[in-house]
Amino acid sequence: MSRKRWGWAETTVIAMIVAYIAWFGFLSIRQHEAFMTGGFDLGNVDQAVWNTSRGRFLRMTTMEGQRSRLGLHVEPILLLFVPLYWVVPDPRTLLMVQTVVLASGAWAAYQLTRWKLGYSAAGVAMSAIYLLAPIVEGANLFQFHAVAFAAALFLFAIYYMLRAKFGRFALFAGLAACCKEEIPAVVVLMGLYVWVVGRDRRGGWLAAGAAAWFLVANLLIIPAFSPLGENIHYNRYADLGGGMSEMVRTALSDPGWVWQVATEPAKINYLIKLLFPVGYLPLLAPAVLLLSAPSLAVNLLSGYAPMYAVDLQHYSAPIWPFVLAAAVLGIEQAVRGLERVSRVRRGFLVGVLVGYVVILSLFNHLLRGRTPLSVIFVMPRVTAHDRLAARFLDQIPPEAIVSAQNPFVSHLSHRPSVYIFPRVDDDTEWLLFDVGVEVPQAIYPFDNWPAYHTAVTEFLDGDTFGLVDAADGYLLLRRGAPSRLLPESFYTFAWADGVPTEAEVAAGFGTVARLVGLEMELTGADAVALRSWWMRGDDPPARWALGVALADLGCPDSLDERWTLLPVTRWYLPVNWRPEVIVQDQVDLALPPGTPADCVGVRLGLMDEDGQLMAMPIRIESTGRWTMGVEDSTLSIRLTGEGR
Repeated sequence: MSRKRWGWAETTVIAMIVAYIAWFGFLSIRQHEAFMTGGFDLGNVDQAVWNTSRGRFLRMTTMEGQRSRLGLHVEPILLLFVPLYWVVPDPRTLLMVQTVVLASGAWAAYQLTRWKLGYSAAGVAMSAIYLLAPIVEGANLFQFHAVAFAAALFLFAIYYMLRAKFGRFALFAGLAACCKEEIPAVVVLMGLYVWVVGRDRRGGWLAAGAAAWFLVANLLIIPAFSPLGENIHYNRYADLGGGMSEMVRTALSDPGWVWQVATEPAKINYLIKLLFPVGYLPLLAPAVLLLSAPSLAVNLLSGYAPMYAVDLQHYSAPIWPFVLAAAVLGIEQAVRGLERVSRVRRGFLVGVLVGYVVILSLFNHLLRGRTPLSVIFVMPRVTAHDRLAARFLDQIPPEAIVSAQNPFVSHLSHRPSVYIFPRVDDDTEWLLFDVGVEVPQAIYPFDNWPAYHTAVTEFLDGDTFGLVDAADGYLLLRRGAPSRLLPESFYTFAWADGVPTEAEVAAGFGTVARLVGLEMELTGADAVALRSWWMRGDDPPARWALGVALADLGCPDSLDERWTLLPVTRWYLPVNWRPEVIVQDQVDLALPPGTPADCVGVRLGLMDEDGQLMAMPIRIESTGRWTMGVEDSTLSIRLTGEGR
């Protein structure tokens, strides 16, 4: 094809790329400002790059026993950020560069499609499909991962591979191989494709080099720097043995079992969702699609569910360029076949097939995209509580060693050593917590609030660290500081402005507290989401709190009614509540899948601080829209709605 002059199509693609960068750059930074990033994984990458820019090569301390990023992943491409960090040392630099690189893949999609199908409009459509793909957008907004770059780099590499421009192909394939330790395996297959299909022996040399790099990265570098002596992610492949040699042995001795692991129902569903946005057309071009086999195998053989969740995180990003490129080649194959059996014009056939893919992709974006077009889109909000965090972050000296809750670590990672709580070493000088955020990701790696509460209170009540500042749920402690009581300003995280009218109820829990508001609903994660509003009773005992449990109201299979303290009362006992203040709480209670909603409810009761149920009369005054009852000194509320 002769060189085409710049026209409307190129201008449109560039405009879409700029719009993508503006929107997703804004969202990425907004998420960071709203503390929706953390030590895993923006913080540990940011610390490694920042330390390297200060002469400490890839030093990373956010994980127990880890002193180098190389013990976790091999990503030489991170070294390209070091000069940027001499000028703009900020985690938002990582987020913006990630957005720009991902957006650039739309240009490769345009070039490949225009060349293969012969129509600029088709190229514009496929570039839009690339940008609207939830796989790309999900990787973009899931903090920072160098492997996400492969989505764009591989698309350029595929384009130049098919056009037989070896130098440019090798450049982009080589850059992709520097994004993560398993990616060179994909480059091996691409090199073999160039050698065998393209009849270019240089592809064989590239494949040999990529294979050598794969072995060096996985068998030498990671074991040398990992505290376990091997890749810590091997535990995700326990079904295959859990180690490199064990996995190879299993693959050779029991391939049937490997196939069974890779074709579990959830994995088949993953493949269906992966190909759906492009109408399964990649199946017409299997040679290019199968070049992604190593990355597919990494996901399909894993026991870690997010790796085969398509677009929730970054794991499918290296696969998407092969899916999209194979879709373009599949359209080309389909058009050729239809031209042989019909008299329909080529332009019409291309338009119909590209339109078919556009419709499916738009529908897919509607369901799972990250723009206001999608039904799941929620704009990140930077609250007054988020803005208050600066007061606490600013009090920690720049070189001090700090252990902090996961969301703070990406804001504290420009220091030689920073730890993710509960790691507290002998050299730890500061501790920072936020107990006012009821989001499970906020307490990672804890998997439940009681364990997190216990760990924090041990330091708050101990003699090693003293309270420096506290407000609205934030706690800042320093080694050697004197102990003092929590100020009343600490408890404002639990205060509510009022109760929504539709949530109003009235029930007295003895002299301890009054329930004045209730909202309860099923969530999409097999859980009951409970919000409640409370006021102080006439005379609360000093150590009494409020508890909650799922209620078995006649379920076919009995529920295990496990009681736990309402999160807010772990920190804020009713005896400390102001009489005029409304206290709010929110908790998610896991529900066994398939449990009918009409037999499920919750129980609310009184407990002491140690979690023991306490007896006191409960009086129902107003039930609102709920069905309530009193049984054994607990209040039961039925969850009504459709069965599950």
